[in-house]
Amino acid sequence: MFFSVEGLHGGIWGIRDQSLLETDDSYDYTSNGEYQGEQLTEGIAKRVSVNVFERNRQLRTQCINLYGTDCIVCAFNFAHHYGIRGEGFIEVYHIVPLSEIRKSYLANPSDLRPVCSNCHSMIHRFKPFLTISEITDLVEMQRANTL
Repeated sequence: MFFSVEGLHGGIWGIRDQSLLETDDSYDYTSNGEYQGEQLTEGIAKRVSVNVFERNRQLRTQCINLYGTDCIVCAFNFAHHYGIRGEGFIEVYHIVPLSEIRKSYLANPSDLRPVCSNCHSMIHRFKPFLTISEITDLVEMQRANTL
């Protein structure tokens, strides 16, 4: 079902069968919205081994000081949406993914960009990963199509 995009022991996972993402409209619901179909199991614990690349908190802070906490792609701001709970929250995206560098290196804040969780996920959804420019173009095109 899932596979490691980077091979054995890789840290990026993909879904092997894209049809598993398709919605099945044959679910059996009662008139009051209760699900009556087959019950499926979730929550079984299993041990997974992945590579984790160390992040430098100072570099993250410098990136946020340079670019702010608005998503560089879609302008989403967690504080505007969630209030105090979202204050200062943003993910930091490495323009060259650490998984491709695969070693420690000297970085600076301009190697990073603030992105919201959704944009970050869409950048990394499939290989090859989208660039900031590509994901920004995609978001702007979708916005134009919904006006």
